[in-house]
Amino acid sequence: MRAHAAVAQLVEQRIRNAKVASSTPASGTKTQLHPSAGPTEGRTPSRRQPPLKKLLFALLLVCPPAAFAEEDGNDLLAYMKHAGTREVALTYIDAARKEWDATLFCIKGDDPQKQAFDAVRQYLETHPDELFRPRRYLVIQALRTGFPCKS
Repeated sequence: MRAHAAVAQLVEQRIRNAKVASSTPASGTKTQLHPSAGPTEGRTPSRRQPPLKKLLFALLLVCPPAAFAEEDGNDLLAYMKHAGTREVALTYIDAARKEWDATLFCIKGDDPQKQAFDAVRQYLETHPDELFRPRRYLVIQALRTGFPCKS
């Protein structure tokens, strides 16, 4: 039973990162060495380890794409339906339109931006079974369907 109390006190001490009165177990805090270890082998490092929250935060800063998934068709359609977020959807559609127009699809007309927006919205509304797919894929599929290039 005494060993359990010593372990509990060690855990408490590590969590608080401060030595509090009576938090040092009576059995001591020395690290036991493996019998085959030499004079310096097998000892735990004496430096303090950074907290887990700080490590996770640093990881999110370094790798933001891994932390956030791309939006799907449901999000894009919601952006398109609301007047306040319509510009966000238009930005996504324009990026694909400018990159792939005249190669994957061919938009002809006076207002290609409006034509592309209307084609994407129509495609999303008529293909609800596809809304789980990534936003960029759906925009390209909608524009390819609405504006095929003639060979």
